[in-house]
Amino acid sequence: MTAPSSRPRSRSAALLIAGALLACVGSAAWAVVSEAERHPLEAEALAEPEQVLAKLPPLIADAESRGAKRELALLELARANACRVVANWDCQRDAGRAAQMAADESGEPFLAIRALIAESRGLMAKQQYSPGGQLLAEAERRLRRTPSPALMADVQLGYSSMSNSLGRHELARTYADRGLSALGDVSEPLVRARLLRNRGRAEARLGRIDEARESLRLAISVAAAIKDPKLSAELDLELARIARDQGDVATQRASAERVLALADQFGHAQLRALGSEVLGQIARDQQDLAGAEAAFQTATEQFRQAGLDAEERRVLRELIRVKLTRQPNRGDLGPQTQRLLELDEVVDSRDRALIGEDVDARLRYAEQEFELQRLAKETELAGEREKALAASNRLRLMLIGAVVAGLCVIGGFLYQQRRANTRLSRAYERAQQSEAALAASQQRLRAITDNIPAIVSHVDRNERYTFSNAYMHRLFGTNESNIVGRSVREMRGEAVYATLAPNIHRALAGETVNFEGQAMLAGRAFHYQTSYIPEHDANGEVCGFFALTFDITRLKLAEAQLEREARFDPLTGVANRRHFEERLALAIARGRHQPVALAVLYLDIDFLKPINDRYGHAAGDLVIRSFAERVVGCVRDADLVARIGGDEFVVLSEHVDAEEANEAAEHTARAVIALMSEPVMFGEIALRSGVSIGIAVTQSVQQADTLIAEADRALYAAKAAGRNTWRRADAH
Repeated sequence: MTAPSSRPRSRSAALLIAGALLACVGSAAWAVVSEAERHPLEAEALAEPEQVLAKLPPLIADAESRGAKRELALLELARANACRVVANWDCQRDAGRAAQMAADESGEPFLAIRALIAESRGLMAKQQYSPGGQLLAEAERRLRRTPSPALMADVQLGYSSMSNSLGRHELARTYADRGLSALGDVSEPLVRARLLRNRGRAEARLGRIDEARESLRLAISVAAAIKDPKLSAELDLELARIARDQGDVATQRASAERVLALADQFGHAQLRALGSEVLGQIARDQQDLAGAEAAFQTATEQFRQAGLDAEERRVLRELIRVKLTRQPNRGDLGPQTQRLLELDEVVDSRDRALIGEDVDARLRYAEQEFELQRLAKETELAGEREKALAASNRLRLMLIGAVVAGLCVIGGFLYQQRRANTRLSRAYERAQQSEAALAASQQRLRAITDNIPAIVSHVDRNERYTFSNAYMHRLFGTNESNIVGRSVREMRGEAVYATLAPNIHRALAGETVNFEGQAMLAGRAFHYQTSYIPEHDANGEVCGFFALTFDITRLKLAEAQLEREARFDPLTGVANRRHFEERLALAIARGRHQPVALAVLYLDIDFLKPINDRYGHAAGDLVIRSFAERVVGCVRDADLVARIGGDEFVVLSEHVDAEEANEAAEHTARAVIALMSEPVMFGEIALRSGVSIGIAVTQSVQQADTLIAEADRALYAAKAAGRNTWRRADAH
């Protein structure tokens, strides 16, 4: 059995570095690729590509001889742009690759990223989507180190174009919107016009005609400032497609003639084919079969010259239909029918390969997005912690100031009282005024402490409360008379006191103590942060301490929720890929010290895509949730069920030996397959799917990837056997 391609590993270290860099820059603006970083020939290539291609070879040779790597990178990017305009995709791919090598050697990160994007476009134009998508992912990874809104928008443009080519128009529209959002107010009309073009193209395919027209109108207004004939032709073609749906022949014909004029000007086979195809459609719609045959014949030949198999197949079908309509028994259809069959085989084979590669690329991108979202949440939580700590410190300082002010007032009163004792006869009235001032001061102090959202209390050297504020009374459901004079042990109970006692002893020894803890109050968990501040008497000895306690329950609950979201799948509630990889690593580590057999079941839901396409993603999500519930019901409590992709799940279980592990895994596989024979009800619709399962069991594997790869190969064997079955990898 041929091993499938290994799945991408999580680059957690790189993502952490990226998150740290993002946190450091904060709200700083992204770098913008300046016009100084583009060779003048790159802009000239939009209008005169053949002349630019003739000028470049001696310039490139001279830059190579001088070792001018930066200049060489700029020249190769100009060559890639000229090759794109004349639809020489091999040339564009090779120029992008050469530009990347030169940019990396010269230490120019932006030029290297532009080169990756150029190479990826050449590959995707040749319908090599998997390597093209990998280059876009590499460009996106580099942009996290050296951000640029224009280049990030260009990467999203690549994803959008690839999605449109693969028929995923909703995803293409999403990527186009992301690119426009990343671009913001940056002046990059070429990228902005292409993003609007892709969005309009996707909206037209989705039947959103008014939105498509608006997007294309904006694209045309932006493209007016650019001399890019190929882009203008693409916009005309999109307008022609919409006009055909609306029966607007005049607009169709005008757009087609403008495209053909540009094709003749630049010798562009693909544009000539597309323009001829539009004319053929007009002629066929108007029952001009001779004109339609001639136009479709031209389009077929031009697509073949450009090496675009899928497009040639599409137009060839139309040509054969027109010929058969004109003359059912024509004798010249044999070669064209044979060519159509050859194209069907080539394109269908390529499409089957692209399905798996595209899913893998999207999974890698989803994992990166998920990791970035997790890092952003952690950064947000850290910020909330800092804010809470700052607020706590401010309240603590305010309270200490209030306490000190109150003590100063009391000290002043005592001083006045001592003086009054020597002059009792004359100071009686002053004593009454001082008593009134003291009462007012105590009332103010009580008002301050009662309105602070924290527990404020004083404990003497005998560990008895001498003061408590209103917040403490509300929290404990009592009043001051029931607290003052009672010990901490009496008020808090033996269990809580056991956790507080060490900190109380440190405070009574003269040390300021800060700590966190948890207790149950009124049937709920109460998380708190407490500070004990020693109080010294006139002799400098500790006579008690002030206790300041803040409620941090909401912060702790938020931390716990974020931790769960980082390890469990939000749709199904089972573990996610990260949690599974952690558990698998721990199981393998335990296996190095004690005998243990590990079993991994790799499960893939069969026929989920037709359900999504026919009934929508709500039905697909229902099938995924039901599948997860059924799998959980078939395993032991100690086993781990995890969702690692859109329709992919794994089960990890540990056993005493390999025989027991094999029996348990096979029993689980049969049980899951049996349960999946029952349909999932979506309203009154019975949704039927199946499951293919690959099983791998080991007692000696040292690496997680090895065991996962074995299960993955077994899964592919189960799919090859007709699906809705299971296969087991050879034991190790």
